[in-house]
Amino acid sequence: MKILILIPSITSYYTFLNEVTQELLNHKFDVHLATSPKHLENIDCYDEEINGTYHPITFPRAFNLFQHIISAIKLKRLVYKIQPDIIHAHFFSTIFAMSLAKVCPSPITIATFHGLNSPLSHGWRKKLFQLLERYCISKVTSTWLLNKEDAPHIKKLNDNVNIHTSLGIGCPISKLDPAQFSDPHRKNLKQELGIPAHEFIFIFIGRQVAHKGFATTVKAFIKLNACNRNCKLLLVGVKDNIHPTGLSKNEENEVLLHNDIIGVGWQKDVQPYLSISDVLVFPSRREGVPVCLMEALAMGVPAITLNSRGCRDVVRDEIDGLIIDEDSPNGVFKGMKRLLDNPNELQKFSFRANLDRDRFDRKHYVNEQLEIYNNLVQSDIPA
Repeated sequence: MKILILIPSITSYYTFLNEVTQELLNHKFDVHLATSPKHLENIDCYDEEINGTYHPITFPRAFNLFQHIISAIKLKRLVYKIQPDIIHAHFFSTIFAMSLAKVCPSPITIATFHGLNSPLSHGWRKKLFQLLERYCISKVTSTWLLNKEDAPHIKKLNDNVNIHTSLGIGCPISKLDPAQFSDPHRKNLKQELGIPAHEFIFIFIGRQVAHKGFATTVKAFIKLNACNRNCKLLLVGVKDNIHPTGLSKNEENEVLLHNDIIGVGWQKDVQPYLSISDVLVFPSRREGVPVCLMEALAMGVPAITLNSRGCRDVVRDEIDGLIIDEDSPNGVFKGMKRLLDNPNELQKFSFRANLDRDRFDRKHYVNEQLEIYNNLVQSDIPA
């Protein structure tokens, strides 16, 4: 069986798709991958070979109709060339290109939305995304959602909508085991970063953009740090040139010069940094099912997040973290201060997170993908 997988950026492949493609190859699939060849800016930490056959196609991350048409034309040529049995597109930009590139005879087409845009948009943008999502859904064989909260919105457009039983795309919990990191290892990493052994460490993982709560986290930490110097904020990630950070230039410079804010850039493996961290802060306003929250909880690191789609599916309020209703630096500050001041509560949250870590295992997502492909092909075989 020949399958062509589409994702907007090669970064996404290394983030979650390499385990899927390896398993497909193990099951004798002929795997092809089409994606933009460039990582996000300032990312150069990946050097593993891509599983399967790689085809460079630049899919636009912002909505630019002309660029979408160009990518659709290139995709259509590729489909005619390799003749896949299945085309599977992840995220809206590649789903839209796949819909524009519809070919005859058509292969089986799968669209996986990692979070619909229309439910979280307003005004004319909401109407535009509803129109575009309706168009895409009408053009594909099968539509899948990672997040059950999107289902009521999309079922208005099409009843043939499926929701993954796995918790999003999961994470590789075998690599996210806190027991793999000894006390000497954690001590050495802290020394490399210039962090004293006794310091309390908050960590933010992800693109440094406003809608992921980067600015909110930074402002909350600076307020907390002003009254308690025995804490650090560790930033794992980079700025995104198509989305604002939410900070002014002066505030961005303040972050760079702040003695207690430490940036380590984009990291292929976040687990060493989680192993020295006490709390993940990720007050994101819009997600599908955020991987960084799953990674943190799998490492036994409690999380503070917003009461927003995707985030509340991962973090269990007052069980393995805090879900904040107030979307503001002050609201996040209160949550950070509470966990900083209550080590017994923090330990209780950490214990529960570690106890239930199997729910995040990416094997659930990988196995479901194999089942989806096999069932679609079998149903497409004439009687």
